[in-house]
Amino acid sequence: MGRLGLAPVRVAARAPLVAPALAEIETRGRRSREEATEQLVRVLDSVLAGPLTEAVARSLVEQRVIERMAAEIAARMDVAHTVASALDSPVVIEVTERFLASVEMRSAVAHIAATPELRQALREQSSGLAEEMVGGLRRRSQTMDETAERTVRGWWRRPRPRTT
Repeated sequence: MGRLGLAPVRVAARAPLVAPALAEIETRGRRSREEATEQLVRVLDSVLAGPLTEAVARSLVEQRVIERMAAEIAARMDVAHTVASALDSPVVIEVTERFLASVEMRSAVAHIAATPELRQALREQSSGLAEEMVGGLRRRSQTMDETAERTVRGWWRRPRPRTT
């Protein structure tokens, strides 16, 4: 039915007898919709307050819905680019800076630094680093000693004594 086909309906809707009746029907319809919305909200609140919410959550976990959704999202978009864009967001940078500057973060770092386990690990790492440095120094000094000995023996034309 085109625009021309609706012309009689439009004329009838403006008629003195039909227009008030249509307005009443429209008003009742609005009231019914509002009442139905209020009732639906009450029913929905009572359903969500009951055990159905936990049952739905349990079913979502059992059926691995979140994992399947994540896999589908990962398949359809460039996750690496999206995560990189999110991490470059000024909001993330600001939140990170605020978190790192917070009193709570300083307190956590101080607590961790005071633990005996961390101190022991630092001692072990420091002694390991010192041993590596001494070993490197020892190898270099041996190389320099051998080079100097070879040079002097070359001047004197004496072979290096064999060690047994």
